[in-house]
Amino acid sequence: MGVAGSIWAGLLLQAGWVALADLLCLTDGIARDSRRFIPDPDNTSHLGAETPIRLVLFDWPSAAVASTLAAIFIRALGHVAMDCWMSEILFNFEQFVLANPDVAPIDLGSIGYSGENALAVRGSVREAAYASSGLALEFYRSYNVSAHDAAAYFDRISDLKLSHFHPCNTSSNEFANDVEMRLYGKWTGDWAGVVETDSGYIANCPDGHFWISPACRHNTSECIPVLAAGNGWIVYVFMQWSTFYQIPAAIGISKTWDTFTANVAAFRVLFHWWIPDATFHHLDASMLQLPRHKAQEWAVGNYRSADPQSYIAKLVAHSLGSVAPKVQEFLENFDLDLEVAAAVPVEDVACEWIRKNRARWKKWVPVDTQCFGCVGV
Repeated sequence: MGVAGSIWAGLLLQAGWVALADLLCLTDGIARDSRRFIPDPDNTSHLGAETPIRLVLFDWPSAAVASTLAAIFIRALGHVAMDCWMSEILFNFEQFVLANPDVAPIDLGSIGYSGENALAVRGSVREAAYASSGLALEFYRSYNVSAHDAAAYFDRISDLKLSHFHPCNTSSNEFANDVEMRLYGKWTGDWAGVVETDSGYIANCPDGHFWISPACRHNTSECIPVLAAGNGWIVYVFMQWSTFYQIPAAIGISKTWDTFTANVAAFRVLFHWWIPDATFHHLDASMLQLPRHKAQEWAVGNYRSADPQSYIAKLVAHSLGSVAPKVQEFLENFDLDLEVAAAVPVEDVACEWIRKNRARWKKWVPVDTQCFGCVGV
């Protein structure tokens, strides 16, 4: 892939997408042998005194789109991180910046869209329930066992392979997050849902793999499988939702992304989904609508309301502004639409967007006569 027009006077970026390395999205893009490196006096890249700008590549689709677009423009793989979900780590990030002002990454602002986390239901399951009984499975109260039998429209945990799920006592997973498990017990009063161990509280999983909510703890065959991804991203939130709203949930953390997506596609389950992401668009999935987010409650670990819209940032290395000020200025102006970030296939979409939106991204490019600090033109 190449860079556009006169951007960066040919800064070289060696991206991880080898198959695209020699392609140009634009006919006036800068060829590989005409691009430049930036200084790397400490040889942090192990490539010598100069290095290409490097991007941190996150493995979710929206990050892939944003990173691919940035890579096409500046060609790089550690100096820049696009699509950073900051809301849940903002406090820790701010503390890190205060403690490490000389090395902490710089937040260049929003990438242009916000993120959202929720449980989701497949379109076929949603439509079947509505056609059969008028039950709206995109609404959280429809799962309350005291009023509805939503589980009738889902498969059972016995239909899934336990080998596809992490044990609940896996130390690196959120089921073993002592702080969050204590908060679960504190706010729900369901101390039977957690168990104290030598290393702290963990989720209480009768079969070792699935946490069972109070609404179906008496009979797990009445539970709706709820599939979590990663290391159990915000699984403690799902636990609180299930208990507060009497949702008959059996929550398990998938061992791999492949098993997570395969089981979501193959079985009638609830599953963690987030926006922007295109992984489950083909399933016509809907996110569950919960009570409006209450920031003050979330601040103290009470997660009974909806997840907040997440601030998604662009982070760059502390030194980038001094060695590549125009790159930093360009990234500060970089602004994407939600629709672009959720699109696939990534490389084709990125190139097509650049070709069709020249007038827009041209506004992101610093003018040639602009000076940055001590760096002249």
